Amino acid sequence: MRKSALWKKFRSWWKWHYLAYIVGVPVLLLSLLSFWVRPSFLNVALIISSSLSMIGARFSIPSLLFLPYILTLGVFIRIQNLSLLKYRYPLALDPYFFLRLARTYLETGSFPSVDMMRSAPLGAPSGPNFFVMTIVWTYKALQALFPGITLELADILHPVIYFALGVVAFYLLARRAFNATTAVIAAILLSVLPSYLYRTMAGFSDHESIAMMFMFFCFWAFLPLTGKHVKKNYLWAAASGFFAALVFLSWAGGSKLLMTVIAFYALVSFVLGMLDIHRSLYLLVFSLSYLAVLSLWSPSLFISQLSSIYFLPVIAFSLYGIFLHFALPRFSFIAKRFNALPGHLSLTIFLLAASSLAFSVAFGFSFVWNAVEKLLYSVFIPLGAGRLTLTVAENKVPYLRDWLGQFGFFFWVFLAGGLYLAHSLSAPLSKAKNQSAKWLIPLSVLAMVLSFILANKDPYSVLNGTSIQSFIFFVSSLVIGFGILAYLSFLAGREKFNLDKLNGKWLFVLAWWLAMMLSARGAVRVFIVLVPPAVLVASYLISSLVEKAVSIKDVPGKVFYFIIAFLLFVPVALPAYSTSLLQAKYTGPGFNQQWQLAADWIKQN
Repeated sequence: MRKSALWKKFRSWWKWHYLAYIVGVPVLLLSLLSFWVRPSFLNVALIISSSLSMIGARFSIPSLLFLPYILTLGVFIRIQNLSLLKYRYPLALDPYFFLRLARTYLETGSFPSVDMMRSAPLGAPSGPNFFVMTIVWTYKALQALFPGITLELADILHPVIYFALGVVAFYLLARRAFNATTAVIAAILLSVLPSYLYRTMAGFSDHESIAMMFMFFCFWAFLPLTGKHVKKNYLWAAASGFFAALVFLSWAGGSKLLMTVIAFYALVSFVLGMLDIHRSLYLLVFSLSYLAVLSLWSPSLFISQLSSIYFLPVIAFSLYGIFLHFALPRFSFIAKRFNALPGHLSLTIFLLAASSLAFSVAFGFSFVWNAVEKLLYSVFIPLGAGRLTLTVAENKVPYLRDWLGQFGFFFWVFLAGGLYLAHSLSAPLSKAKNQSAKWLIPLSVLAMVLSFILANKDPYSVLNGTSIQSFIFFVSSLVIGFGILAYLSFLAGREKFNLDKLNGKWLFVLAWWLAMMLSARGAVRVFIVLVPPAVLVASYLISSLVEKAVSIKDVPGKVFYFIIAFLLFVPVALPAYSTSLLQAKYTGPGFNQQWQLAADWIKQN
């Protein structure tokens, strides 16, 4: 495991394992005393956390030093509303449906083929539900530890349990992408940010909490595929596809977002000329593993995924990358015709032009134009503009004020973090003859971010998200962003510097962040999936400042970098913690009196 400079210095200078004892022993003793006076979850959690922290210090396991305390903090926030839920009532409305299915599955061991309590009087088609099965499995696991627990309480605790496991997965992901320092900061921010609270707190027994956990494991397994080729990467690709399938089975909508990330990464890699034969084969193994798991669950899913607009780009990039590996040497004469472009881009443009001409002759030009228009429209308005879609509050298109209202100061921190990561990614390009090369990736990222945010600037401005001006600004900014990356690929070919020296893991995190920025502009409900990559890039910025402060010898410089890191972290973490704690404490069931009266009327009539 690559350790950060801060981590090494912290261990050698301050003997950090002593810190675990200095903090852990008093916490353990006070928690034991408090538990003896009045038992509570917090006391038990602190006893376990302090014990694990000291064990981690004793056996030099850095992860155990901070992670138990972070998990305790996150779980403590998310169970504040248990008394409001009466330990048996779900928080929102959809969880009641899943709880009913869980009762049926627990009692009968199966699911009905037709659910007669939906779409009365004929009922609605039903079948096995993986998410509901995880509720029952969680209940049985908890029952083995706590025999008196009820299904209702297990259902309420389900999102909190998988949130905690998700934080562990996210920590491992952040550590693999960056280092342990970044991972600790990222785990803290993910645990306290209000934007990641509601759908992971007690009672909200819906798809998001468990699906996000599987998504983190999927990306954790995918990260090795972005680096140098080794044979075991095929196993990582298969594991990543397995977790991606579990994301689909837990939350089909989350699977669309996951595939968007993989496809966006593949697109960026392709434009930069980094989608070589090995990475293409990894994508193919990932896709086949994903399809194999889904086929084992239900053979019909195999066909449905092959027609999915979200999955098709992933497998298309894998097959096209393999095709380019064998085709480029045989079609080099085409690349010479477009000597201003790299070979992979010139051949792609030629094939797109030829196929467009062929389809225009066969089906008419309108067919090709409509296909392009539909593709651009699906990117510009991801969730569509149907009447039903627009009347759902969660599907509201966010404007700039919504971004600022949702994230506050953290919005500016993760924007700075994303640009700083792009700058760090470009560090190997500083040795290129053309010094402008090192600025191209940050400029490309800036162009894309501006298009994602400012195309929906304000409902009363020209850039209102629906006007032709918004559309032109959005598309042109994206074209400029990818055009800059294509120019970088051209420079790399002309000046003979290798873009494979770029950190593939950082490139993936950057692509993840940009893909979720693109998705989040479609609806406010997608903000929850933007939080993890935003936290990663922000944490990388903060940890880099701390490491810089530790590494330099100049005392004023140390103080300066420590102050900047402090001013970026504390104004985000502390208000987020207090807001989340207050929000969790007063968030009760959504099945209020109005809904109860309506349900009573339906029952009687």
